[in-house]
Order: sequence, then C-alpha cells, then structure tokens
Amino acid sequence: MRPLTLRLQAFGPYAAPLTLDFADLGPHGLFLIAGPTGAGKTSLLDALCFALFGEASGESGRDAHLRCQHAPEGMPTEVSLDFVQAGQRWRVTRRAAWLRPKQRGGGTTAESEAVTLWPVTAAGLGPPEVKRAEVADRLHGILGLNVAEFRQVVLLPQGRFRELLVAEAKSRQAILRTLFRTAFYERVQSALKEAAKDAKDRARDCETERRGLLARADAEDAASALARRPDFVSALTMAEALQIRAEAAETLARQAEETGRHAALRLAEARQAADALRSLEGQGPGIARDRATLESARRADRLGGVLATTETERRLSQIAQQDVAPRQPARRLRD
Repeated sequence: MRPLTLRLQAFGPYAAPLTLDFADLGPHGLFLIAGPTGAGKTSLLDALCFALFGEASGESGRDAHLRCQHAPEGMPTEVSLDFVQAGQRWRVTRRAAWLRPKQRGGGTTAESEAVTLWPVTAAGLGPPEVKRAEVADRLHGILGLNVAEFRQVVLLPQGRFRELLVAEAKSRQAILRTLFRTAFYERVQSALKEAAKDAKDRARDCETERRGLLARADAEDAASALARRPDFVSALTMAEALQIRAEAAETLARQAEETGRHAALRLAEARQAADALRSLEGQGPGIARDRATLESARRADRLGGVLATTETERRLSQIAQQDVAPRQPARRLRD
C-alpha cells in the first residue's frame, strides 16, 4: 500500500484543515517525518491508521481523544486518505463520532462514526460504499491486513528502539518478537514443518511401495524393471489369454453341470416309473382274480334284476287274481 494524499481536520494537534501530498516526495520508498516533540508526527500516523481502520496507531486501539480541542465547534473530526494498492487507486474518508452543535437552539447532537470508500479512476470517483462493516471487509480484502497486522507491518510503535538497542541478544529477540508479533510467523513455520513431515511420510510410503513393486518384479532397480517390461507384457498377455480360456472352460463346465443335473432328474423319474411298473406287474394275478370276481358280480347283478322283475310280475298277477275273484259270483247273481 502506498499513500498518495492525506487530508485531515480537527484531528490531534491539527485544528485547521491540512493536506499532505506524498506524491511530492517523488518515487522514493523511504522518507522521514521529523520535528520536535509534540509537533504532531505520531498524529499523522494516527490519522492514516484512523482513516483505514477507525483506530489510532498506538497499542490502545481506538482513541477517544483524537479530536483537536482547539478546533471550531462546528468542524467535524475527519480524515481522508488516497492510496494505491495493486495498481488500483482508492479514497477512504472517515468522520469520527462527535457532538455536533444543534442548528437551532443550544446544546449538541451526537453523531456516530461515518466512513465512505470509493474506487478512483481517470473518470473520477466510482460507486461508494458507506456501510462500516462492508467498508471494513473491503479494506481488509484490499490491504490483506487487519488493524493489528497493519500496526505491526506498516507502522513501527514508538518507545521500543532504545530498549532494543541496549538489550542483550536473548532480550533483543524477545523484544523483536513482541514488537513485530512473530506469533503469526511461528504459526506459519509450524504449519510448514507439519507439511514437511507429511511430505516425508508420503515419500516414505512411496518408497516402501516402490520397493514392494521391485520385489514383485524381481528387479533391483527401476531400470532393471523397465528392461524386463517386454517379458512382463508377454506374460501378462499370456495370462489374460489363459484367463479367457479358463472363463470359457468354466462356462462350459457350468453348462455341462446343468445338463447333467437335468439328466439325473430324468433318470430318477425313469427309475420311479420302472419301479411302479414292476409293482403293477407283480399285482397282475390278483388283478385278474379281481376282474373275474367283478365280472361274476356284474352277471349276478343282471340276473338279480331279472329275478326281481319276475317276482314283481308274479305279485302283480296275484293281486290281479285276488281282485277278479269277488267279481265273478256277483256276475253270476245278476245272470
């Protein structure tokens, strides 16, 4: 991120509007902000940090005393920053929360913090973003830093240089860790170590697998295995042909098994039929006797029917004779 223009008013020791054009410094990447104590050097860094994140550059974070006590009552505390990031120019303007004098009557009206972010093009300002949460997310995406990381990487806190210069090596290391908050880089280092360990484990597994393949190929190294590749291909082709033949033979065997199963079933049925026939043939004489008895019974039945008919006719004749006998004397008497 490269600052271009910083505008501020009623901020820190700067009561009147002030504009700093960093472009006047030329293409130099290093410059010095110099001045006596209390001149407002740190306030410029506070203004830059406040424009981007709404907080001062110090460790205390959001500073409630950023407003200049000598500013006119009707002038809001406001900072505007133009900067370039990844070739794109942006402008962010942030107004601090303040007590605005009422337009009518006495007293004040509380106004909350307001922020606006614009993309800047050759045609002018682009569409603005005004919601604080959306502006914060957009700036985080543009800068790739939050306020703590910005203080650590971009702004160097005061009061730690003398302590750093006179400290011993171990103490200096601790101070640098505190100053630059190297916990993030320690986490990166730990993650890289873990990734390296995983890579070594995968490499070891791959080496074990490679040795197993070489052992199966009966080769000392990859070159030997590659030299024997034609033999392996020929063996594989032969094995595939044998597999096809075996599968065909298996199919034929299954078909023969199924045919044999059906034949065995038919043979069992034939045996059962032969056994039944032999049983019937053994019963032949008895069947003949039963047939003769049946024929005799049929003739007796027919004879019994004739006899019954004759008996019936005889009884009818007797009844008729008994009925005629009384009528003959009566006829004689009439005669």
